[in-house]
Amino acid sequence: MFRRFFLKDIDVSIILPCKDEGSHLKGTVDGMLQAKTNLSLEIIVVNDNSADGCYNFLLEDKEKYKKVRLLTSSNLGIAGARNIGASIARGK
Repeated sequence: MFRRFFLKDIDVSIILPCKDEGSHLKGTVDGMLQAKTNLSLEIIVVNDNSADGCYNFLLEDKEKYKKVRLLTSSNLGIAGARNIGASIARGK
């Protein structure tokens, strides 16, 4: 809760649960980052125990994906992964 005071206001938080999404996750994230908008946004990717490394691109190019936060969960399922993402979301 203390962190929120110092962080820039975020208009929108987008939560993307993923599990073995292959290249689809990268395409989705890249598309969102290229969207033209006046809103400030953050993207929260929740890796729910993927075995295919679909999230590795986020670790390889941290500067490009600085608006993306990566969380890891362990087989919570889509609803559980969304809830974990929502628990740290800063968007209005």
